[in-house]
Amino acid sequence: MEYVPQAAAPSTNIITTEYDKPTDIHLLIKRADTLANEGRPAEAIGSYHQVLAADPGNCRALVGIGVAHILEGNHGEAALAFSQALKSNPTDTKALCGSEWRVFWKGEGYRHQLPEKVP
Repeated sequence: MEYVPQAAAPSTNIITTEYDKPTDIHLLIKRADTLANEGRPAEAIGSYHQVLAADPGNCRALVGIGVAHILEGNHGEAALAFSQALKSNPTDTKALCGSEWRVFWKGEGYRHQLPEKVP
């Protein structure tokens, strides 16, 4: 029997193993966080949506979207993102904080207990 070499598989820079997937998502989240911190919330939202495309229901991305919407002044969209984050992971502390913000923003919570001016 004679050895016949197989054609080499084309080389790609795309990481496709399950082991490497979280790293890719982690990098996308870091990028989105950086964009939000630099005052570029619209771009951050786009990066968080890339995370959700790869990992639907990713709580960290949903919280990030909520924060970015707050930075843009889109409180309704922020409330929706925080609600989805909490559904995705009911014990995540950032999702819980976002949910409390949502309750406050919608006037369902403790608004009447807060002073109008801080002394």
